[in-house]
Amino acid sequence: MPFRGLEASPVYIAGCICAVIAGVFLATQSGINSTLGSLTGRSFAAVVSFVVGLAALIVFWLIDVYGVGNRGPNRQSIAAAPWWSWTGGLLGAWYVAVVIIFARTLGAATLMAIFVTAQLSTAVALDALGWVGFRRRPLHWARIAGLLLMISGVALVTYFDGTQGVRGAPATSSPAKVLTVEEGSKPGGDNGPLIRSALSTDDVPGTVPEMISEEHAGEDATRRLLEGPNLQSDSNEKSSRGRRRGEKGDVQMARSTLAAPSHPDG
Repeated sequence: MPFRGLEASPVYIAGCICAVIAGVFLATQSGINSTLGSLTGRSFAAVVSFVVGLAALIVFWLIDVYGVGNRGPNRQSIAAAPWWSWTGGLLGAWYVAVVIIFARTLGAATLMAIFVTAQLSTAVALDALGWVGFRRRPLHWARIAGLLLMISGVALVTYFDGTQGVRGAPATSSPAKVLTVEEGSKPGGDNGPLIRSALSTDDVPGTVPEMISEEHAGEDATRRLLEGPNLQSDSNEKSSRGRRRGEKGDVQMARSTLAAPSHPDG
């Protein structure tokens, strides 16, 4: 049946369905490659992506040429191919590298929105100019309006991405419990923990983290060091006063005993 000048054949419908699936795969591939890159390295993840893709495409080529019987390459076709027709793999490598590097920073929605808008804008221009093998299609105002709507959608998806604080910062999970211990010198000379500040209060709602600066910690340690000898001397003086009072009390008791009159028995 006709569809705006194009025949909506089963092949056309199948192409649309496969394109939708490919779009889903592209969005999923960004997370897969980014995860592998964060664990094994960006360059290695890119190599793995293309090696696995190459193996799958070799199988597809063998089935397509030798199983189905479609045309394969020959000397004439290779010689007739323009130079830019060999750069598709390089452009694909750029796409994979960008996904691996920036997927976690941008997020899946922002990344795919930018990709889709850039692809659609370039596709409309290629259709209008008839470049790189596409059949030329006149530029219509409705396509321009669609591009403007796509750009507006990218702006909305990018701005309302659910992040807080600095935009573009990588998403982080809930903060882990951290207990910081600053080591210092006690007045007695042995080293031990002087300051403990709990920086996480996930399990205690309504609490405020206690922050102690290094300057205050140093002042506190210095004050303890300076007051230590004074406290020790005060303690020694109090002890000596107590001993003197005890000795004086013993002497007075002995004098009173000697001065007391003696009572003979009977």
